[in-house]
Amino acid sequence: IILLVVRDPAYYDHIFSNKTSNEFSFRDNDIDDFKDLVKYLCEKNYKVIRMGKIMSKKMNYKHDNFIDYAFSDFKSDFFDIFLFSISKFIISTGSGLDELSTLFRKKILHLNYGDVTAFNHPLNSNISFIYPKKFFDMKKNRELSIFDIFRYNLDKVYNVNYYIDNKIVCKSLSAKQMISATKEMEDYIDNKYLDSSLEANREMNNLLNEKYKFENNFFWSRDYLDQLINNSD
Repeated sequence: IILLVVRDPAYYDHIFSNKTSNEFSFRDNDIDDFKDLVKYLCEKNYKVIRMGKIMSKKMNYKHDNFIDYAFSDFKSDFFDIFLFSISKFIISTGSGLDELSTLFRKKILHLNYGDVTAFNHPLNSNISFIYPKKFFDMKKNRELSIFDIFRYNLDKVYNVNYYIDNKIVCKSLSAKQMISATKEMEDYIDNKYLDSSLEANREMNNLLNEKYKFENNFFWSRDYLDQLINNSD
């Protein structure tokens, strides 16, 4: 069983009806962006359960191994906890719900992670890998690297208006990138993390610490690190 937690604005708008979810929109995702990933997992005979309480829409995908639990009649707070307890690991875009994983020491793969401000705070100690969203500077017509994110001080920006004013947009990872990161998580849980990937993370974190005094307690997806290297100046 793999749980899928994809944040969208519906829950926030329901709870805080007097506020606008736009200030957090860079954290939101379209559930259908994950359809090919879910298809990959279902065809490997995983049971994929899409979590959530109040969501915008159902995933446009049907398979015997996929349950859109967020729209089911049998969901409950207790059952949420139970599902986390029996899951193999969690795939999340970053949401309060995935904190339940700490109760059972479950690993998290954060895909399309948009809340880069959280990099400066102690993240869930069970987090294994992060593959951030793609951040683009539309003025310069280029994708921002993790170094650019710190250089632009996006790790300190809490309001989406800054992104709008500076023409910075967030885009979803491709299905290929999501599947690659998921395979990495599978290998990590079933076997162990490759020494070469550990070294790549160590080198990246040393650079971030040296340049921006940034320290983290998670792994970057190896595919993300490889893309950084391939796209570096």
